Amino acid sequence: MNNFAFLSTTCIFFGILGNEGRKIGKFYIKACKIFDPNHLKNNELIDIKNLIAENVDELYDFVMMMGGEYAFIEMDNDYNIKTKEEKLLKFLTWTDNWILIECRTFQDYIKNYGYDSFVTNENEHYNIAVYNSNQIKSIKNKGEWSENSDDIFEDKTLIDEHD
Repeated sequence: MNNFAFLSTTCIFFGILGNEGRKIGKFYIKACKIFDPNHLKNNELIDIKNLIAENVDELYDFVMMMGGEYAFIEMDNDYNIKTKEEKLLKFLTWTDNWILIECRTFQDYIKNYGYDSFVTNENEHYNIAVYNSNQIKSIKNKGEWSENSDDIFEDKTLIDEHD
């Protein structure tokens, strides 16, 4: 199963699994390689700049369509950032950067470079999203992490006791 699971650090009791959107309780996540635009290494920053340059009009139009124009106006006025490339790069670390990070172009980049998760800001909330439900585990689950099970409630220790 390759659905997103959005987990908010400001709302620990709520997660969205796929399109179901249900409350699931407290949980742990296992994210080994996280794409975090606020902590890019030099080589990642170069790759991101190239990605933006190659897709600048598509990305800029997408952010505008999704309501990001307020940020671009503020960048013009407060930061004197004028080019689309510079605005998009700044937008990666902006409040509500989820608009850009969750678009197909960035998602393809993140997945192709082997990241298993990514972080976004949404209304000043820090969120982490993982690609597979086997990266989430209920705190009531005392079993081991398993790439073979997408059930976040599965507890291998309970299963073994009854066999």
